[in-house]
Amino acid sequence: MSTHLPLHYWSVAQLRQAYSSGAVSPAEATQACLDRILQLDPYLHAFLLTLTEQARAQAGGLSGNRLHATAPMVAGIPYAIKDNFDIKGLPTTCHSQSRADHIATQDSEAYGALKEAGAVLLGKNSMHELATGGPAFDLPWPPARNPWDTRRHPGGSSSGSGVAVATGMACFALGTDTSGSVRHPATACGIVGFKPTYDAISSHGIVPLSRSLDHPGVLARSSLDVAAVMEVVGSGHAERQRYAQLAREGVPRRLRGYRVGVIGAFSTDLDADPEIMQALHDMLAGLKQAGCTLVPLQVDPLATYAMTARTLIGAEAYMDHGAALEANPQHFCVRTRARIGKGKECTAEQFAALREEQRRLSSQLQQAMSGVDVAITLSSLHFPCSIDDEAAINTTYDRQARTPFNLAGMPALAVPAGQGSNALPLGLQFAANVGADVALLEFGAALEAEGLSRFVPPPDLQ
Repeated sequence: MSTHLPLHYWSVAQLRQAYSSGAVSPAEATQACLDRILQLDPYLHAFLLTLTEQARAQAGGLSGNRLHATAPMVAGIPYAIKDNFDIKGLPTTCHSQSRADHIATQDSEAYGALKEAGAVLLGKNSMHELATGGPAFDLPWPPARNPWDTRRHPGGSSSGSGVAVATGMACFALGTDTSGSVRHPATACGIVGFKPTYDAISSHGIVPLSRSLDHPGVLARSSLDVAAVMEVVGSGHAERQRYAQLAREGVPRRLRGYRVGVIGAFSTDLDADPEIMQALHDMLAGLKQAGCTLVPLQVDPLATYAMTARTLIGAEAYMDHGAALEANPQHFCVRTRARIGKGKECTAEQFAALREEQRRLSSQLQQAMSGVDVAITLSSLHFPCSIDDEAAINTTYDRQARTPFNLAGMPALAVPAGQGSNALPLGLQFAANVGADVALLEFGAALEAEGLSRFVPPPDLQ
């Protein structure tokens, strides 16, 4: 990413290099993001809570060993976090009236790791209520809006996190992804969204939606920035070392030689917006030209994966939130009541059958991908619609190819893939088999190095 961009758009590596040389301080980078929040958030509603003085104090105190070359790459880097992560002493509202008075008594493990590493927290991001549903106007706080067109939704449920990263209000953000909720705002806002292998980032201290499909994830502006975050929040010492190496040294190999699976059921066989389909075909052509081998892969239809996941999410969400919903339905928006309320209908026998189907589909998808390095699919099948068009949201919001990788617990990466004629971002998705998280980010970095994917800032609001 070019340093000709304003400071609030600099990458993790660029900021750390500038810190080392003394050209820029963490305090200056943090203030640049805080200025963006002050400028843009009244229009975009990406934050529920901004920690201005806390962030300034933390950034101002970073020097010496905390920014040594051996320190984690995210030391001194300003970031934001979705408001379903606990931070001791702060509200964890999940954008819900039902939790408006909740104050966390301990830190989530992911936040604690970033705090220990010296990353600078700017605030907590808006989201879809309890990480489900869609944009809603019957809640105490307004929904986030798409920075490319404020009349449109920005994806979700990690909506505010995606908006914050896309606009330079934060260098990166943590979100959660149960049915695509990191990758959806990444696609809608033109950034990178990474959902790692199931349990590769600890869910401890995160308000659950669906315990078997919830994945904490990272929103950033490049795969290398994601790797820098995963160095700290990822599980496993060996994996963290590999993330650190990727974040520091950059692309380890070119695209030539990669075997890229093409999952027709999640891509070429789907009925999607023509410009999104064209972006897919352009990417396939670019991969082939760069020396990749394209391998067709066969799995069950997308609808089979989507229905299984959707029903499972509803059942598990009701297990955690059903009692509160039944006791005080007025504390939840209409969309959340409908989504979670359906889970009440799921019997023990049906739930057991769902789990068995999850195991079958997971095994099928992992087997199909066993002979390739990564696989390409669509992400969203439609561009973001108007945020207040209920009919359009109901028909387009859940038409996406992200959910299968939650069901199977496999790592998946949403990447920018240009812009449509409507000047909105285009995005695609790559996935890898369980445990191949670092390799997937290496591929993402190679994709960016070849020019097949790159972040483009949205036009600033006037």
